[in-house]
Amino acid sequence: RTILCLGPVGGTLGGAVSLFQVTLEGLAALPNLEIEVIDTAPPPNYYVYKTHLVNNETLNRAYRIIAEFRSKIGRADAVLFYANRELALAVGPVLTLIAKMYKKPIYLKTIAGNLAMGLAEANAPLRRYALSVMNSFTGIFAETQLLQHELQELGYRKVYYVPNCRPEASLPPADLAPQMGQARLVFISQINRLKGVFLIFE
Repeated sequence: RTILCLGPVGGTLGGAVSLFQVTLEGLAALPNLEIEVIDTAPPPNYYVYKTHLVNNETLNRAYRIIAEFRSKIGRADAVLFYANRELALAVGPVLTLIAKMYKKPIYLKTIAGNLAMGLAEANAPLRRYALSVMNSFTGIFAETQLLQHELQELGYRKVYYVPNCRPEASLPPADLAPQMGQARLVFISQINRLKGVFLIFE
């Protein structure tokens, strides 16, 4: 069996790159499974270009992803597409169309939990477009139960809760010996309320 995985391999090290790398490591450990990878990472100066929704960098990256996808999907049994909301809505329609031509299942794994953010209040054409894109996937793996619920509320049913974590059994044993003094917590992420850091402190 061969699975074609699309996600950020290069670029700035962050949550998305780390998450995709952990996924690839987990898949590589499975027997009788081959992995093909398409790097979807933006260039290092991506945020310089990110002043408009559509620009030359976005179009060039989309063309590269689609061209490589078209050349590799014939050898795959299934597709796993790691993407944030912007990339999923921009490239998803073409990828799902190609996948259907080849009769291959294609699943979207969300990066960040904002796929459905604002869609309930969006104008009707944008909401219909977003839902049509989501419905074109064989299924969506939501990283939070909140996102799963939001998508179900919007009428999307093929959504499954798949949290971004490793099974506890795969981690080295933790030293749970009592610590002297005040406990310390290191939180590595963007410091904003949506990331949950304040909830942890509370």
